[in-house]
Amino acid sequence: MTSFFIETDECAHTVADAERMAGLLKQAQFEPVQTMEDADVVILVSCHDAGGNILFTRLENLKTKYPYKILIIAGCIAQADLAKAKKYSWVGTWQIHRIVEAVEEALHDSHLHLRGADEMPPLDLPKIRLNPLLEIIPLSRECFGFCAFCKTRKTGKIESYPVADIVTAARKAVEEGVQQIWLTSHDTMSYGLDIKTHLGQLLKELVSVPGNFKIKVGKGNPAHFPRIKDDVIPWFAHDKMFKLVHLPFYDENTAGDGQEFVAIVDEFREKIPHITIAMDIMIGHPTETEDTYWKKLELLKKTNPDELTLSRFAPKPKTPDAKLPPLAEEIVSHRFKVLTDVFQNISKMNNERWLDWEGEISIDAQGREERQWVGRNFAYKPVIVEGNYKMGDIHKVRIIQATTFDLRGRVINELG
Repeated sequence: MTSFFIETDECAHTVADAERMAGLLKQAQFEPVQTMEDADVVILVSCHDAGGNILFTRLENLKTKYPYKILIIAGCIAQADLAKAKKYSWVGTWQIHRIVEAVEEALHDSHLHLRGADEMPPLDLPKIRLNPLLEIIPLSRECFGFCAFCKTRKTGKIESYPVADIVTAARKAVEEGVQQIWLTSHDTMSYGLDIKTHLGQLLKELVSVPGNFKIKVGKGNPAHFPRIKDDVIPWFAHDKMFKLVHLPFYDENTAGDGQEFVAIVDEFREKIPHITIAMDIMIGHPTETEDTYWKKLELLKKTNPDELTLSRFAPKPKTPDAKLPPLAEEIVSHRFKVLTDVFQNISKMNNERWLDWEGEISIDAQGREERQWVGRNFAYKPVIVEGNYKMGDIHKVRIIQATTFDLRGRVINELG
């Protein structure tokens, strides 16, 4: 039996696609294995934002190390760098349901390049979950954004899955024992614009699904939020919702000095107590001035996010921004360090507010040390506990320590 191994990055949408491709291959009698060394076919699924040059360097290294293995690329990266990808079989994000065809052709020394966007991959494809307690459901493909630094989201359109299909997928997952449902997309806030619905309507239907589970909404463009806020924010108060909202701040989609962005954060905090605010900021764009840098710094201080993904601008070939002269490295490094230091102070203070809090957590990952486990509370805060536990356990804890990046708890009541 031909064996396969799938390697993926941490992008939720990429993981969802990888799980479905694994399910299709297993259904077609290919054998999943746990290590690359044991595989006949290696599939690398990657988001272009994770670093295109890094991936293609890795591919060349793998070809040298494993000359007889079949290498296949999948995900955004495959359709973003066509010139580099042409030496390999590759499967774009709209074509994941054809992965078996791509593998079978590759076994016969034929490279397929599957890129078309003529049909949406069905949500009911078989899957092999990387985490048996987690279901990741894509809400849509593509987005409305025209960010000049992005190489894959340039169509200016979106295709959303019907509410009924998403609810059916969630219901099936809960029946199979899933405890968390993640809703992912390039932009969750623009979900449904093409099919005359919206995120609020979807959440209304999802929280009505019977079972003990929680929903996490993925990153959404704040530019699209004002039109749906009155329909969306109230649903975050529901017991089945993780109290977390993820809002990226990019100059291209947030006007002026970010006052509208701050207003969105303030409204969430006013109406949903203890909500976790996750934020993205990019540093070092070629057009970034000292003034716009200071505005980002002030925005960070005004919003006091609980989580921050701070990234450096990386030019992507054949994008408009790649033609711009870069900022000096010492300037970018200094700005990155300042924002990092400021955020770490904010994060520590935010976490210290949780000291002595008591409540339930659900264990969803192993920690780095022996007998260490990571659980999530209602606000999706990571809580580290020590003991003999297992995935899916639910315990009542008291927070006894706050670090910059997590909370430390002691189990005070065994609940399951």
